Amino acid sequence: MGSKRADWTVERRRKISNVHRGRKLTAEHKIKIGLSRLGHIVTEETRQKLRQVNKGKTMSPQMREKMVKIKTGRKLSSKTKSVSAVAR
Repeated sequence: MGSKRADWTVERRRKISNVHRGRKLTAEHKIKIGLSRLGHIVTEETRQKLRQVNKGKTMSPQMREKMVKIKTGRKLSSKTKSVSAVAR
């Protein structure tokens, strides 16, 4: 059966990291990775933990500019628009 990742030594992790560094993924593989997380439900407990960790953090001006560029021109789905309207 293999060992759990928590049991891996720092040396072992470094070796595996070096092997995978620079490796190109096929388009098919990237799609499969994306689909594997599709529909994943985050528990309310996890959401609360994330809120506590991120509470009070602010984005740097460079990061804000980057996010503006990424989101400019993006079309929102009707579901997203309705959720945003309710949140306001």
